[in-house]
Amino acid sequence: MDGFEPRSGRDEGAREIRRELILPAIYDDRPSIVIADLLRVPLVYRHMILLVAVAVVALVSVLSLLRGEYEAQSSFLPHVSVERSSLTGIAAQFGVSIGNTDVGESLEFYAALVKSRELLAAVANKEYRFEGEDAGDTLSGTIAELYDIRGDSEEERQMEAVEFLEDKVTVRTQIDAGLIEVHTAARWSELAVQLNRTILDHVNAFNLERRRSQARAEREFVEVRLTAGLRELEEAESDLQEFLEANRRYDESPRLAFDAARLQRWVDLRHQVYLTLAQAHEQARIDEVRNTPLITVVDGPEGSALSNANLVRNSALALVGGLFGGLLMAFARGYWGEQRKQNLEEFMRLERLLKETGEEFLLTSVFRKARRALAGRRTE
Repeated sequence: MDGFEPRSGRDEGAREIRRELILPAIYDDRPSIVIADLLRVPLVYRHMILLVAVAVVALVSVLSLLRGEYEAQSSFLPHVSVERSSLTGIAAQFGVSIGNTDVGESLEFYAALVKSRELLAAVANKEYRFEGEDAGDTLSGTIAELYDIRGDSEEERQMEAVEFLEDKVTVRTQIDAGLIEVHTAARWSELAVQLNRTILDHVNAFNLERRRSQARAEREFVEVRLTAGLRELEEAESDLQEFLEANRRYDESPRLAFDAARLQRWVDLRHQVYLTLAQAHEQARIDEVRNTPLITVVDGPEGSALSNANLVRNSALALVGGLFGGLLMAFARGYWGEQRKQNLEEFMRLERLLKETGEEFLLTSVFRKARRALAGRRTE
């Protein structure tokens, strides 16, 4: 209606009144209209506002109860080694590198280990057994069975279970304290605790296997060097023995005395190397069968399961949001009604256009469905 020219003074006055009703805030001499409108709209549409708020609160409450879960948490302290083993120094002396024994022992490593797909797959495949919500009801099964996770194949089903656990497991690191927190969420409190404990057990099992594998590699390396060291020691002792048998009074000759001292130093060096290798070999054999935990559980998950469905908080937030949404709908409806009264002819034209468009769309949809059905019958 921007290009419409009023044909009378009455029309011009109507347009002026309409502008004041639509945009009353631009008239500084009529502030009471704005205040009156702000108070009138909530009172007129109070039932709609309350209905929207109640509906939102009810919906959020039902969703909170249906989707509420229990969360268990634990924390552990990894044993981080900062010193090189004696075997690493020995291997370096012989020009052999067996790797850094400290790699992968940082907090970030353990955080990534907890969320790794291999560990989560082992957690998902474990058989869990616990009491359900009803008294005397016992539930058992893997994660895929308990949550009815489906897939076209067993591999796809396991992949879906791992992705499901990725959303249920949260890891936090406390760098200052050197702690790692593990949070697990589940529909049942006992399952949340068992999931958390299973993760801790697998982290410790990984560390034990890693230490045993490293000790096995060290033992195999030391065994080779130990055999060679014993042979070198025997050769040095044999050389010294032959020298002493051939030169019984070597101390009377400075040159022979020097040769004897040199051979003795070589025997002592070979003997020291052999002792060090023997000690390292024995230590590697001990580490290979040791089952001492490599993580210290500071807080266990038992007894930590709490419901994360805060019904009171969610309902309060839903009430505030529902009231706000209801007010917006009320103001929108009031504004729409005022505009319709002031521009009745234009709104009626718009409603007819919308009705015609809807009827045309409906007829088009019916025609398309009928044409597809007819084409299907012809194909048959």
